Amino acid sequence: MGTSNMFGNISIQLQTIAFAGALANDGCDKKSIQVDAPFHFNCTYTATEDTTATPTDLVLCSTSILCVVDNSATGTQDVRVQLPRAFQKVNWDVQPGEYW
Repeated sequence: MGTSNMFGNISIQLQTIAFAGALANDGCDKKSIQVDAPFHFNCTYTATEDTTATPTDLVLCSTSILCVVDNSATGTQDVRVQLPRAFQKVNWDVQPGEYW
């Protein structure tokens, strides 16, 4: 993905944690986590719950977003991620696919 454009890809990794009881009807899925990107970005994402490493009263969620950046992107671009309110603790990492 993104090998024929000058900007390449942007990879965004989010790790969030919440108390299971605080999520109500929300969860670690595409229904509860939304990504809104500018039209110069073609973004795909997955949200998965890690059930092996956490106690049963906590929900650890990993969200991986990959955006292919269009050559016509200029200025400041925002990729907005909406998480359920219960996910108050977030660890994030953003990596470009191309270094200048």
